[in-house]
Amino acid sequence: MPEAHLDWRREASAEYVEKRGRLLDEKEGLAESVTRAQQRMKAIDEEVENLDRGAKAFGLSLAAAWPKGPDAIAEPPPVEGGGELIKDIILDLLRDAYPQSLKARQIKERLEAKIGRSVHEKTPGMTLYRLSKERKVRRAGRDWYFAPPELFEEDDLIG
Repeated sequence: MPEAHLDWRREASAEYVEKRGRLLDEKEGLAESVTRAQQRMKAIDEEVENLDRGAKAFGLSLAAAWPKGPDAIAEPPPVEGGGELIKDIILDLLRDAYPQSLKARQIKERLEAKIGRSVHEKTPGMTLYRLSKERKVRRAGRDWYFAPPELFEEDDLIG
């Protein structure tokens, strides 16, 4: 009878080891799945942040539409400021100030007041730079001027 008792223990031990191994393998697989899920969640968060920044840049408010589902975003909300281009607004601001100059900071403040929303801190400066390449504005130090074509001097080109 002692041999039967030993066979039972050996079988139970083998079954225990096998089941324990399966459970640990499953746990390892789940840990890998969790890691992949966490990485994907982080990537989704980054994509959503990028979308939100882009929506903000265009004056869209899409974050509130999420609880309503994807169909709630069928048509984008109207852009504040009548859809006028930023560069046109900046050009108008400088034209109105002419012959006086404006600094980029002043332009940013007036632009935001006109369109009713904030703009990225670099938007006015980059827009002014592009307008200067088109010879529509000129710069003297930190001062920006409207540049009527007949008054634009070759020395004032930035580049």
